[in-house]
Amino acid sequence: MAIDPKARKMTVEEYFELDGDPSAKYEYIDGYAVVMSGGSVGHARIAKNIVRKFDDHLQEGPCQTHTSDVKVLIATRGNYFYPDVAVSCDPNDNDINAQFVRSPRLIIEVLSPSTESKDRDAKFQQYQMLPSLQEYVLVSARYQFIECYRRQSDETWLYQAYRPDQLVEFKSLNVQLAFAEIYANVPIPAKFDLLKEMREEYTTL
Repeated sequence: MAIDPKARKMTVEEYFELDGDPSAKYEYIDGYAVVMSGGSVGHARIAKNIVRKFDDHLQEGPCQTHTSDVKVLIATRGNYFYPDVAVSCDPNDNDINAQFVRSPRLIIEVLSPSTESKDRDAKFQQYQMLPSLQEYVLVSARYQFIECYRRQSDETWLYQAYRPDQLVEFKSLNVQLAFAEIYANVPIPAKFDLLKEMREEYTTL
C-alpha cells in the first residue's frame, strides 16, 4: 500500500470525511490517505475465526475485540491504521460511538502478499510506539504459520513462532487457541520447516 506520489496531503478532518465514504477504506499515514486493498476469502475467514474465539473467551472481562472496521490511532505520529484484529482492555476505548481506539493490548495482522512487507516492517515500527501494546501477532494466509512478538521492554521484543501442533498463546489476554480454531475452513498447508531458524529476540532499530 504505497502512497500515490500525486496525492496531496490532507488534514485529519479531511481524512475522516474521505474515510466516511463506504466505497473504500483508507489509512492515514503522515498526512496522506492510503487506500487499502481488498483481501482474499481465506484472509477474511482467518480474521473472523480469531475474532469469534476471542469474543467467546473475553465476554466476561473488560477486554473488547475489534475487527478491521475500527481504526487504531498512533498518537505520537497522528497516524491511523486498520489492523485485522485489535483487542483493547482500556475502558477509555469502550465508547461505542468512537471511530478509533488508542490503547490496544494486542494487534493481529493476517498476512497477504500485498501487505506482508509493510506489516512486518513499517507498520510494526509504528505499532511499537503504542505504550499499551504487549503483543503483535502475524498470521499467514498462505500456509499455517503464526508468529508473535511480545514486549519485554520499551525497545526489546521477544519473538516466538508456532507450528500447527502447538497451541498459540496470547499471553496478554490469557487466551490459547489451536491452529484448527484459527484456520477453521481455510484449507492451506502447514509449514513446519519455517521453524528451523527461529529468532529468539527482536530489538527495534
